[in-house]
Amino acid sequence: GIYHTEKADGDQGQFWLQWKYFDENIPSVIKSTAGWYIIKLDSPDDATRVAKAIDEKFVNSPHETKTETESAFAGYFAKQFG
Repeated sequence: GIYHTEKADGDQGQFWLQWKYFDENIPSVIKSTAGWYIIKLDSPDDATRVAKAIDEKFVNSPHETKTETESAFAGYFAKQFG
């Protein structure tokens, strides 16, 4: 959906929801899961190493990961809209 705040000083970059209500009303296949995590690194030079470590931790699990940079994620996301 699309949302906005009526407050002039409101943060348009935040969205708050009641997790319990949300989790109770979604399909069981994605219940109690997260779609993505954001990880802040001390240095961009650590990105490849950290991404590899995360993906190796979840390899062959029911929830394998595809860790990517913010730039790559934004590009993939933009392609969905043409």
